[in-house]
Amino acid sequence: MKNGAPEGPTTVRVRYYPKGGGGLRYGLRSIRKGPRGAHSLDAQILLGDGELGGGDGNHGKKSPPLLDRMLATIAERIEQTPLLALKPALEWASINVERFRSGPDSILHLDYHPQNVMIEGVHVTGITDWLDADVGDRHLDAAMTAVILRTSATGQHHLLRDHAFGNTLRPLCAAAYVTLYHSIFPLDLERFRYCQSVAVLHRLVMFSLMRARGPESAGFRPRAIAEVTPAVLRLLARRVARLTGVSVPYHFV
Repeated sequence: MKNGAPEGPTTVRVRYYPKGGGGLRYGLRSIRKGPRGAHSLDAQILLGDGELGGGDGNHGKKSPPLLDRMLATIAERIEQTPLLALKPALEWASINVERFRSGPDSILHLDYHPQNVMIEGVHVTGITDWLDADVGDRHLDAAMTAVILRTSATGQHHLLRDHAFGNTLRPLCAAAYVTLYHSIFPLDLERFRYCQSVAVLHRLVMFSLMRARGPESAGFRPRAIAEVTPAVLRLLARRVARLTGVSVPYHFV
């Protein structure tokens, strides 16, 4: 091991698993302990095939950094919806991106949460749903997971919904995840906070677009609208305001 990364070539085995509705789930069976396995891989093993790093088919031409691509997506969706109330938060993120743009690339999941983890007994055997996978700063992956854990107040988990107990439990779950991740891969906390601001803004804009134009407009199936509730939008808006220092009026959600 060198700097926490395995020596020599790394084999990533991709397998497919049935998913309700006839879809597919993608699992990396060789990554046993959540995203830390992917974050220790050399991203260059996947940069040459055009499947990651933006998937833009540029045949070896390097894509813009993931942070820039996420900010461009946010800007495009703000204009599409439109969500003019979020422009000041986007401007804040765009002004500060230069400080955090550069950094080593890792393989990112970008939708890592408990429902995408395969478990046998007490052992993690794989991670599913790599449809959003990309290459970039690992702080973005950890930030996206923290945002999901902190703001997902829907589904069958009544304890995590938008009520007094859930509003206490969700931040505790997110804090526990960040603490454990930080103990394995130390985080630059200032960079992590910035990445959280981009992740939460990206998620808020995506969910707002889904509510305004339907889930298909953001690449989701119709049933995904169940995750877009006023409670979730309020939580995301509050988080944007807290991380960026830019007030977000709740009436727009």
